[in-house]
Amino acid sequence: MEANGFQVAMTEGFTYLLQERDFIAKHFYPFVSPTLKQFLVQLNKENKEGFQEDAGLTIGPTQLVDRVIWWENFVQKHPDFILLKHAEAERKAYLSTLLTGMDNSPILSFDDNKLDPYYAEAYQYLNKKAPTSKTNEVLKPYYEALQKGDTAKAYTLLTRYKLDKVIGY
Repeated sequence: MEANGFQVAMTEGFTYLLQERDFIAKHFYPFVSPTLKQFLVQLNKENKEGFQEDAGLTIGPTQLVDRVIWWENFVQKHPDFILLKHAEAERKAYLSTLLTGMDNSPILSFDDNKLDPYYAEAYQYLNKKAPTSKTNEVLKPYYEALQKGDTAKAYTLLTRYKLDKVIGY
């Protein structure tokens, strides 16, 4: 399996085959376009860094923001990319996580129902790193509502984002 680009992986007691992206890089990157190579390099990087385990985030808040901004910039720069839908799905998934959290990494703290420090840091970093991004345009009013403890407004925004397909779930 390893000689042919696969590795054995295990999550929560389930064993499965995982694509070995370094194998792909070594054997196929020389034959793809520069844009596709850029796309594949980013996927490989993110795959190595991980993202979540057991419905909890395993990356830091700045990494999460860096990923969503990277994908936003990639989609904007390459609107005719053959895998644009995949790139857009990556962007939307990270944005959705910034807005809705995960089961074991919730937006609102279990203890006091206030904005979790992880997301506060992510939102502050986003506002400094990419203040004019579409991502910040979406997150800024949501963050402001959560800072004020106005969860009704935050949930209204989330509902609108879902209906407008800004986020995936």
